[in-house]
Amino acid sequence: MEKQNKKAKLTRAELKEKAKTDPEAAKEFETIKARENARSKQCYERQKERMEADPEYAAMMAEKNAERTRKRTAQRKAEREALVELAKTDPEAAKKLAVMRKQQVEAATKSRQKMMAAAEAGDPEAIAKYEAQLAKRREDYHRKKAEQEEIPA
Repeated sequence: MEKQNKKAKLTRAELKEKAKTDPEAAKEFETIKARENARSKQCYERQKERMEADPEYAAMMAEKNAERTRKRTAQRKAEREALVELAKTDPEAAKKLAVMRKQQVEAATKSRQKMMAAAEAGDPEAIAKYEAQLAKRREDYHRKKAEQEEIPA
């Protein structure tokens, strides 16, 4: 009898949806997220300690993370290429692609501004990156200028 009266637990996805409208569900969802974040943080700390103590484990984890990054990058690239192909015929896909490009431009701008601010603050690594970026821009400029001079308009 008690089991029947006990309210059925919602799945995490259902709770997330319900949290958008129900304040009680939102509170419950936040507690679940906080618990998950704490558990994740503990796991990360244990992993970090083990990596510091065991260089073999650290090398294995670095390789594992690099492989995960490569797979995810390849997956995102394939998804983007499919979206580009679809955007040629589908206006919705074209809109989605435009939004993606806008986000990429904003992210690149923000990253560049952050690098420039760090370089101005005196960070040697940021200074080296900034100088490399300027050198690349100069090379691109001169290469384009040379190409334009070769091909008369």
